[in-house]
Amino acid sequence: MTTKSTYIAIATAAAVGAAAALLLAPASGKETRSKLMKQGKKLRSELGDLVNKGRDLADTAKTAARNGAAHAASKV
Repeated sequence: MTTKSTYIAIATAAAVGAAAALLLAPASGKETRSKLMKQGKKLRSELGDLVNKGRDLADTAKTAARNGAAHAASKV
């Protein structure tokens, strides 16, 4: 099989796969995009919440470490 034949076979397979995906899609493109946008917004919100919780935990750990260091220094 030549290189040209290989490229043609790959392109044909990709086209058949894309056509099958379009024909078998359970929702229209508009519906799919809408679902993806909603899910993306939800994930962004959840990620923001997790980042804020992580910052709060880091601040708590920093405060505890400073207090522990101060306590240890006072014992020395």
